[in-house]
Amino acid sequence: MRIPSWAYGRTAVVLVAGFFAVGLPWGNWPIVPAFIQQAIPKIGDAFLIAVIVGFLIDRTIKAELIRTFTMDISPHIIGNLLPTELREHMLTYLTVTLLRRTWCIDYTIAPAPLCDRCIELRTSSRYEMVNLSKFPQQYKSEYEIDDTWKCKKGRAEIKTFQVLGPTAGESCSLDGADLRSRNGSEHLTASTNVVLPASPHEAYSFLLESIEHFPDAFESSFIAKYPTLGCTVTVLHAKDQFHVNLWLSCDDAGLPPRRIELSHGTRWEIACPLLPGQSILVTWQPVKRAADQVEASGNCADLQPSLTTK
Repeated sequence: MRIPSWAYGRTAVVLVAGFFAVGLPWGNWPIVPAFIQQAIPKIGDAFLIAVIVGFLIDRTIKAELIRTFTMDISPHIIGNLLPTELREHMLTYLTVTLLRRTWCIDYTIAPAPLCDRCIELRTSSRYEMVNLSKFPQQYKSEYEIDDTWKCKKGRAEIKTFQVLGPTAGESCSLDGADLRSRNGSEHLTASTNVVLPASPHEAYSFLLESIEHFPDAFESSFIAKYPTLGCTVTVLHAKDQFHVNLWLSCDDAGLPPRRIELSHGTRWEIACPLLPGQSILVTWQPVKRAADQVEASGNCADLQPSLTTK
């Protein structure tokens, strides 16, 4: 909140007048009536108190009043033509406290060694989380892969789950049974809770890696659970064997993903933000066979599509 320059001059005048009213020996001036001699020091005290209140209390109250008013009115200004229930839902995006940034998703596609017309997909997800609020917030890092698509001769596995905090004591790594926990019978999940300190603080980094087996014409998705600023998706593959593409469930806001062709793959730089529930979908198919003509292989399990949150 910016204070106009004239307000500082007025405050200085009041402060000087207060010091003069309190400090001068009014009792030595016989021409000044007695009631004025008693009143002037009290008026000076009032001036000094007003200056102190103005700087220490009044500005804080006004700033809080403006902040509260802004938070209350923002959803109504942004969606003034929308139904009330939708405006209330929009308020959750304006009060977000956890933010994901520098999200890097790397895929490696290669033919499955033991299953014809299937591929082995290695996935790596690296990102940073920050807490924007003035109070500590708990963040649940969770990685889930869908095991229903696996080939009978393949195996889905979470290979790495690491949390890298600003200090060694805040870092951790899951292994063994923690990486093989099941949610029902069709999903592999791993998760841990991290308390992010109040802002400002250094970012916490997360590294999640997995191996899965899919048909050679299929897809893989990530669904954002938290607002995300900036994302890079890299798919390493043999260009003479696979076509790959990327799809976003959100409006690109005039910033479509930048596609960069690499010698052994493709990279997309996503500049538009991702909101909770919006997804990134990567598809692939063999160069010599269209995706909608793929026939089920005898070496593969029955296939049923599903999106998983990672």
